[in-house]
Amino acid sequence: MIDRPWELAAFAVGLAGTVLAWIAAIAGEVFETPAPGGARRGRVRTVFWGLLALSVGGQAALILGLSLARGTIAVYNQLEFMLAFSWAICLVVAYFLVRRGPWWIAILALPVSFLMLGYLLLIPENSGEVSLVSMRSGWLLLHILTSIVAYAAFTVTFGAGAVILARHYFGWGGRYDPEAVNRVGYRAAVFGFPFMTMVLFTGALWAKYIGGVYWAWDPIETWALVTWLIYSAYLHAQYTRGWESVRAAWLSVIGFACVIGTYLFFTHYRF
Repeated sequence: MIDRPWELAAFAVGLAGTVLAWIAAIAGEVFETPAPGGARRGRVRTVFWGLLALSVGGQAALILGLSLARGTIAVYNQLEFMLAFSWAICLVVAYFLVRRGPWWIAILALPVSFLMLGYLLLIPENSGEVSLVSMRSGWLLLHILTSIVAYAAFTVTFGAGAVILARHYFGWGGRYDPEAVNRVGYRAAVFGFPFMTMVLFTGALWAKYIGGVYWAWDPIETWALVTWLIYSAYLHAQYTRGWESVRAAWLSVIGFACVIGTYLFFTHYRF
């Protein structure tokens, strides 16, 4: 539970930085003029990067502080997992923006981050925690860390898909080439998919460690498998069948809905 003064301060910096960075991204998209080669100019973008750095720094400080207090990496309960997930989203968004991804990705992906941070305030203390040391193993830690990376990458894929659908159905983001946006989403999925594969692999090994069976078809395992199948279909359809961007975008949105579904099952699951 976040209740000590330094925790509240770091949390406030992370949350405020993410929200304000999102607002700055919207302002930059609305008010700035594209420069040759797709580069952006203006102070609003500089403000955005400063605020995003503040957000990443605040969340990193909180994760580090909780980890030092716990004596291990702080990812073993709902609060810690969501905090790490939010932090990873900001990092992955920053990476793809540096790689000249469309700013609409930040506008659509960052709300996932700050909504998670806001939801942290509603989570009971130690909710969903793996409390027994005997249930923790290296496989569990790898399972959690790989899921954080995979889900963060898929958030960017979702953002790219949402940009394409908004442009196709509502005419928003018309300055962006849907094929270029689709490539960003595809690259994010290519990055995240091996980690999602590791989520299934390490989860099965951990299940064997604590329960004696590799697969029990509980809701967490089932939704994780569905998520993996959807993103494998997304990658396969684009690589081998050359799906046009709108159909691929719908798959990315459905896949992210499964990510959220997996997490909701985890939220209500008790070890």
